[in-house]
Amino acid sequence: MSDVKFGISVVADSPDIADLESLGFDSMWVGSHLSEPSGEYDGMVQLARLTAMTHRLEIGVSAIALPLYQPAVIAKQLLDLDVLSGGRVRLGIGIGGEHPEEFRAVNVPISERGARTNEALELIRKFWPGDEVTHHGRFYDVDNVRLLTRQPPVHRNGPPIIVAGRKSAAMRRAVAFGDGWFPYLYSPERYQRSVEEIRRYADEAGRDLAGFEWCVLLFTRLGTDADEARQMLASQLGQGFQSGQDFGPLIDRVAVAGTLTDVIEKVQKFIDAGARHIHFSFHGDRRLEQAEQLVEEVLPRVGVS
Repeated sequence: MSDVKFGISVVADSPDIADLESLGFDSMWVGSHLSEPSGEYDGMVQLARLTAMTHRLEIGVSAIALPLYQPAVIAKQLLDLDVLSGGRVRLGIGIGGEHPEEFRAVNVPISERGARTNEALELIRKFWPGDEVTHHGRFYDVDNVRLLTRQPPVHRNGPPIIVAGRKSAAMRRAVAFGDGWFPYLYSPERYQRSVEEIRRYADEAGRDLAGFEWCVLLFTRLGTDADEARQMLASQLGQGFQSGQDFGPLIDRVAVAGTLTDVIEKVQKFIDAGARHIHFSFHGDRRLEQAEQLVEEVLPRVGVS
């Protein structure tokens, strides 16, 4: 199990942050939206709060929709958080699109989100070493700008970037700009195919994947009754994650729900498929109780075989 890390998704105003950190997870992750039905907090605000509330864990956002933000602002915020967190912060990025009103709010055409994300990542990487940057691209123009911090950042070239997504374009983005891959709503079989696809793209690009983080986000529900656990998670995802979608027929393929035995078997399948940093997202009630049960009864029974 030492070769696998485990993380948990939280909301930064949760009253049990300290309790969750004490359980022994390796990382803690927050979400991010600009305009979303649940009113989710901005990811960078949540990261700043976690910097002050936690002491040991890696902390990350999974994930900001990067085309909604100016890359210089994100670059500066992450440099500062890298300093203030002692190097614990991680940046998860995606292209967004589930909520078109977010793009209307910042006057960014949703059709440009992939291309904007790629250029923004290129520019962020230029900013992070602290050199003077001049960049003239399709979306962003910068002349002679240097981003500095009050203290030297822990990561001179910036915190790790973990690329979220589900499709081939996101996998190519992870190879070109990322330090890790972070899909969601995947089956173990699809995860394994994505690992193979990313390795193929890396070979084509001459990219060394040493140190690359193979993450996955697993929506999770533990219960004594397997059917009830699946139904509850399907309902909660339909209400909160993608409003109105029927997750019932998908739960067994794209989430982890059921008894302890069910959850152990499914988590092991993701590890066998290549996942090495597993992020659990509990929905509904009993989150702390489920997290405790996960740490005590599931994680000791899974790992690299």
